[in-house]
Amino acid sequence: MADLSKRALYLTFHLITLLLLFSISSANLFDQELNAAMSTLRSHGYTLFPNAIVTSDLRPRLLSTENASFTLFSPPDFLLFPLDLYSTAPHYITSLASHVSPLRLSTSDLRRLPLSHLPNLLLHRYLSIEKNYTLPNGAVLDSITLGDVRISRQDLFLGSRIAVHGLGGILDSDAGSDADYWVALWFAAPPTSYAFLSPASLPPD
Repeated sequence: MADLSKRALYLTFHLITLLLLFSISSANLFDQELNAAMSTLRSHGYTLFPNAIVTSDLRPRLLSTENASFTLFSPPDFLLFPLDLYSTAPHYITSLASHVSPLRLSTSDLRRLPLSHLPNLLLHRYLSIEKNYTLPNGAVLDSITLGDVRISRQDLFLGSRIAVHGLGGILDSDAGSDADYWVALWFAAPPTSYAFLSPASLPPD
């Protein structure tokens, strides 16, 4: 009986060790993928957004979300710079969070998205999405816009858990007062109510 108890304890210990090692390995891989995504943004001229993720509390919160996947919509430097310069810190971080969706979505996924609104990292706030853009002259451009901002650089980075697109403008977070920041930021894993939006569940092309 004592031998059986020791053996059970031994197996339990090794199982817990393996689970911990797997968890650490997954976290390291996600960290590497996030670094690769931000390096890709910098190489395409989007430097301030990845730098802001690193220097703010957005990066550790993203990495602390278990089994999460995200899409980063990067605004151009010339629009993000004045936001950083003239916004309060809470409003700035909230604005950054509005440019991240808790879903990994390639351009193909975005085109097949069955809804007209896309969740971001702000509670009860969504980005309107349109699959075509009408030019001032009335011509229809085959493109994707979020909150009236065109995705100008599609599929800059596509990893297993992270997708990255470059924007031609900056999204309006509509975050309200700075006090809202403490209740607005949402860094949990995607809720089950959004499960049907995952790429695997979208209809085929």
